[in-house]
Amino acid sequence: MQRVWIVIPAAAALFAGTLPLQARKPELPRIPGQTLLVGWPPFSLTLSAGPKAWPVQDEPHSRWLVAPSLSANATIVASAHRIAGALPRSSDLVVSLWSMTNHDWTDYPALSLQGGAVAISPDGNRVACVTRWMTDAPSRIEVLDRATGKIAIGPEVYERADTDISWAPDSRRLAFDMGSNGGPVKSNPSPLRAIYIMDTDTGTLRRIAQAVAPSWSPSGEWIAYLDYAPDNDDAGPGFAAAHPNRVGLMHPDGSGGRVLITFPRDESLMIPPVWSPDSQAILLNRWHDRQKGTMDVDRIQIGTMKVTKEFRNVPPVYAWIGAR
Repeated sequence: MQRVWIVIPAAAALFAGTLPLQARKPELPRIPGQTLLVGWPPFSLTLSAGPKAWPVQDEPHSRWLVAPSLSANATIVASAHRIAGALPRSSDLVVSLWSMTNHDWTDYPALSLQGGAVAISPDGNRVACVTRWMTDAPSRIEVLDRATGKIAIGPEVYERADTDISWAPDSRRLAFDMGSNGGPVKSNPSPLRAIYIMDTDTGTLRRIAQAVAPSWSPSGEWIAYLDYAPDNDDAGPGFAAAHPNRVGLMHPDGSGGRVLITFPRDESLMIPPVWSPDSQAILLNRWHDRQKGTMDVDRIQIGTMKVTKEFRNVPPVYAWIGAR
C-alpha cells in the first residue's frame, strides 16, 4: 500500500490524460437518504444524494489531484481549482468553497496550493490545507477563519508529502500526518510518518501514533487511519512501516488502537477512510481500474468487523453525510 505522497504525482499524470474522456461513464455511488461526495477533483466532483445529483466541479484540463471535503450539513464543498488567468496546465491552484445555497464557488486567494487535502470544518467556518513550497516560504499547514479572514499557521511539512487532514467534530482540532523523524523539513523525505493533533485556537501540537491518513469519526470517539509501505523494496532503514497495508482505529489520545483489516502487500489505498454518519462503519476506496480512475468501495462495520462490498467500479467517495 503506497502512500498518497508517492502515488499523487503518478495518479495526477494518469488522471490528466484519461479522466475527461473515460471517467464519467460509471454510475455514481448512491445510498438512499444519504449524501456522498464523489468524483475526481478537480476534474469533476458531484454531490450524490439518493436519486438526486448536483454537479459541483468540472475542470477537464486540470492535472493535479485534490482531496475535497464536505461540511457536516452537506451544504459546503471544499476543493481547489486553477487560479484565474493561469495557463491551462498550470499547477497553481486556489482553495475554493462551493455553496449548496447559490450553487457557486467562493475563492480564497490567501490559500494557494499545488494539490492535496482541502478540509472544511464540520461547522463550515474554517478551512485547512497545506500551502506548497514557495521560493520564500516553506510548505505548512494553514487554517483560515472564514468570518475574520485570519490565518492560523501550523507546522511545516515536507513539500512532497501530501498531508491528509481531518477535522474533529468540534471544528477546533485537526488530525493530520507528517514526517515523524524530527529532521529539518527540507531534508526530511522519509515516508515514515506520524499522526498529530493540533488545537487550532492555541496552536498546541501533539503526536499520537505512527500512521497516515487520519479520519476523525463524527462521534469524536475514534480516528481511523492507514498504515503504509515503502516505495521500493530496497529502501534503507527507517523507510518501511513495521506493519504495512493495515486499516486501524484509535482514540484521539492515541489509546485503544486496534486493527480492522489487513490487505495484501501490493494493495494501494490512496484515500483516507470515510466514516458513516453514525460512526458505526467506514468506507474504503480500493483501485478497480487505474486507467479509468475507478474504485471498488468496501464497507467495514466497526462493531463486528464485517466487510461487505458496497460499490464496484465507481468514482472515488470522499465524504458521507446523513439525511437532515
